[in-house]
Amino acid sequence: MSANGGDGILLQDLGTDHHVVELNRVGTDATGRVDLDNGAAGEGGIFLDDGPQYCVVDGNLVAGHADAVPSGRYGIRLRNDNTMYNRLSNNVVGLDVDTAASLPNHYGVYFENCVFDTVGPGNVISGNTSYGILLAGSSHFVFGNRIGTDSAGLVAFGNQSGIYIEGAYCMIGGPAITDGNLVSGNDEWGIEMHNWTSFPSDILVQNNVVGETAAGGAMGNGSGGIWIGQDFQFNEIGDLSGATGNRIANNGYTSPSGGPGILVGEDDWPCELGNIIGSNSITANAGKGIELSLALAYPGNEAIPAPYVTSATTAAAQGTIDAAITAAVVQVFVDPADEGAEYMGNASFTSATDWEFVFTTPPVVGQYVTATVTGTFGTADQTSEFSTAVVVSPAGTDVAEGATGRPERLELTVEAPGSSSGETTIRFSTPVPMHVRLHLYDVTGRLVCRLREGVLPAGTTDIQWDGRDAAGHTVASGVYLLEAVHAEGRQVRKLTLVR
Repeated sequence: MSANGGDGILLQDLGTDHHVVELNRVGTDATGRVDLDNGAAGEGGIFLDDGPQYCVVDGNLVAGHADAVPSGRYGIRLRNDNTMYNRLSNNVVGLDVDTAASLPNHYGVYFENCVFDTVGPGNVISGNTSYGILLAGSSHFVFGNRIGTDSAGLVAFGNQSGIYIEGAYCMIGGPAITDGNLVSGNDEWGIEMHNWTSFPSDILVQNNVVGETAAGGAMGNGSGGIWIGQDFQFNEIGDLSGATGNRIANNGYTSPSGGPGILVGEDDWPCELGNIIGSNSITANAGKGIELSLALAYPGNEAIPAPYVTSATTAAAQGTIDAAITAAVVQVFVDPADEGAEYMGNASFTSATDWEFVFTTPPVVGQYVTATVTGTFGTADQTSEFSTAVVVSPAGTDVAEGATGRPERLELTVEAPGSSSGETTIRFSTPVPMHVRLHLYDVTGRLVCRLREGVLPAGTTDIQWDGRDAAGHTVASGVYLLEAVHAEGRQVRKLTLVR
C-alpha cells in the first residue's frame, strides 16, 4: 500500500464498521526498509474518516509519510466525532520493519475530534518528526505501547514529543502494571497537555515508565517528563493510594535550564490547577522532580506550599504543613538526592498541621527523605512540589553527654518562647568545632532571619532569637521552621511562637 497519490488505506463514512486492517506495509517497499511515501497529495498512511466504528488496525507497518504539509501528514489518522470504538494494536509507526531505523511520518497517530478510540496494546510509535501520538479528541485510551523506542524498548528513536494531548477524559496507561506505556527517548517531552478550551480536562496517567528503557536504564526525554500546560486542570498523575504510580526518571537533560520530571503551568494561562500527583517514583531528572511554575501570574496548582520535613531517621519522619491546606494527604518518599525515587506511604497527622510517618522498611542512613502534600488549597484539591530533602540519620540519635561533659552527637533543640516577649533560646550541641548556618523560615519557605553563620565550638551553644525578622520587625504568632546546615547534613526543628 505504497506510492499512491492519496491515502494508503481509507475507511470512510457511517456504516463502514467492523473492518480489520491487518498485516499491511503502508508507505514502504515490500521489504519494509525503504520509504515509498503515498505521495505529497495524499493525506498519509491509514485514514478512518467521518464514521467508521468498531474497526481494528492491527500488525501493520506504517511509515514514510514525513512531509509537513499545512494539515500535517500522518501514519494513522482518525477523524470526526462519529469515528469511535476503533482499536490500533501491534502496529509499527515511524520505523522500519526491524524497528532498527527511522522511516518517519510527520504525526505517528493522529486522533482529531473523534471519541472512544484506543491505541494499544503492542504498538511501537517512534521516530516520527512531530508527535508520536496526538490526541485532539476526547475519551481515548492509550495503553501498552512503546513510544520513542525500538520494539525491545532499549534503543531510542525519538518522536518530537511522545504523547501530545489536546482533548479531555483520556487515560494514558491504566490500573494494571501491564497497561502502562514506555515513553522514553523523545526529543522534547514524554507527555504534553496543552490547548484544551473546555474544563475540566481530566486526564489520568497511570503506571507508565517515562524516561527509562524496558530494562530500567536511563533513556530520558529531552525537555522533561510530563508537562501539564495551557488550560489543563483536574488531571491525575498516579494516585494517592499507591496503586497506579508512574516511574518518571532521567528527563530534561537537553533543556538549557534542566527540565523537570513533572511541570505544572505555562506562561500566564490561569487554569493549570487542581492537578493531583501521587505515589509516583520520580528521580534523577535534570530539574526538580515536581515543578510548579511559581513565577507566573497564575502559578501552577495555585502555588500550594510544599510540606516541611523536620526530622528523618531510619525509624520515622516528622514534619509540618501550611495551615491554609485542609483535607491534606502527605506522601513520604526516599531518594538519593532531592526528588522521590521510592514512595514509602502516607503519613498520619498528629495535629492539624503536624504529621508523622513510621517506616516499615527502614531507609538507609545517608539517603534523603522528601514529602509532598495534596489537599484543598485556593480553589481546588492539588499537589505541591517536593519538600526540601532531609538526610536520614540513625534512629535514637538524641544528644548524650559523654565522660568529658561534651555531647557525643549533634543535636538542635528549641526552648519554648517567652509568652510575652517572644524571646527564644535555640541550643546547638556538637562534639567537635563545626561550621553551622542557622536560619529561620516561615511555613511558606520565606526567610525570616539569619541567626548564626560561623564556627561553633565543641559543646553546647545557646543562641537567642528575639522574635523579630531581619528588618527588626516583630513577627506574628505562628509556626516557624529553624534550619541548621552543617558538615553532617541538615536539621530542621519547628518553633511555635505564641504571643
